[in-house]
Amino acid sequence: MAARLSICIATHNRAQLLRRAVDSVLTQKVDGCEVIVVDDGSNDETPDVVQSVRRAAPEVVRYIRQSNLGRPHALNAALGVATGELITILDDDDWFTCGSIEGIHETWRQVAQRDFVGVVGRCATPDKAVIGTSAPESPWDGSYFDARLVCGVRGDRKEVVRRDLVGGFSFNPRPGERRVPTSLLWYSLSARGQMRFVDDVWVVKDYQANGMTDDNLRLRVRSAGTNVDYYGQLAEMFPRAPLRTRVRIRSNQFRFALHAEEGRAIYREFGFAEALPACLIGSIAWMRDLHKLGRL
Repeated sequence: MAARLSICIATHNRAQLLRRAVDSVLTQKVDGCEVIVVDDGSNDETPDVVQSVRRAAPEVVRYIRQSNLGRPHALNAALGVATGELITILDDDDWFTCGSIEGIHETWRQVAQRDFVGVVGRCATPDKAVIGTSAPESPWDGSYFDARLVCGVRGDRKEVVRRDLVGGFSFNPRPGERRVPTSLLWYSLSARGQMRFVDDVWVVKDYQANGMTDDNLRLRVRSAGTNVDYYGQLAEMFPRAPLRTRVRIRSNQFRFALHAEEGRAIYREFGFAEALPACLIGSIAWMRDLHKLGRL
């Protein structure tokens, strides 16, 4: 029987955190889940941990090992073998809350027969502080783009989307860079239908010291060229967005173009109305980044 939900986990040298993440799925009384663990060249006990949990649930846990290519390539490998009706990405240091997978299924059942591409829940910290801001109401139906860039929904969310719409998508960092925002996948589905946003907490995010969130700015700057491409793709996806939103997208593109030493080439792509404010705001953001990183 095909899985109802594919949970994709990319991991590197976080064996015990990974066990917690996988156990948060296995302890829930639901059928039809598959957990796809892609080991991005770990040299700790990750293979042993995965084999241990696979012995307990061989029909649920799948394991792929690759050389250390980076998280985007690990996620591509997981997306490529997923079989579920729905698909989501779980960081290896996070875990599902009790009953949340059934909550995901129930939320999807409410909209599955309509023109929806997925459902989106909330995240919380280990001390139960809910992360980010709410959608205009709960439930709220609309595109991911409108939620994030028009309504201003902030903070980490847990996105669950239809797998059949993900076919052909891949995260493509530039050579030598290792970070692509996973939100690119969710934004890419905006033109294909709505998502239902709810205030139920589905996942606990345990931000690690020196992890991707803690060191977010430095990691983004190290992948500056990929971020230029990311914001360029957003601008191409939503050419009729409100001017304020287009300026926000283009200013971030110009900001990272300055980090990548591509600013002169990039601004020529901007529309007339957005060019001046985007370059000004992007330049200020670039200088603020340099100050934070101790380069000014």
